[in-house]
Amino acid sequence: MSQQQVFKDRFLSLQTLAEQAKVSRHTLSQYLNEVEGCHFYDFVNRHRVQEAKEQLQHSASTILDIALEAGFNNKATFNSAFRKHTGMTPSQYRQQQ
Repeated sequence: MSQQQVFKDRFLSLQTLAEQAKVSRHTLSQYLNEVEGCHFYDFVNRHRVQEAKEQLQHSASTILDIALEAGFNNKATFNSAFRKHTGMTPSQYRQQQ
């Protein structure tokens, strides 16, 4: 996930990721639930938020551009996921850095 950065694909689905990992959808879903302790979209968004955090620290790009580059479809979804995973908004995070 991190090496190939497949999380940046805005249209990434459980099926697509399972095919790339060469496992069934069921096997991947079970792994995410039992080992990672989360659902597919939480797993993907965790990687996207991590990428966005790095970009917010090192890039002068707008928050929307960073969100789209990280794989989010829109700013509202990005803000919601970012707050869920960090406890703050992207703007607050950038200001603290």
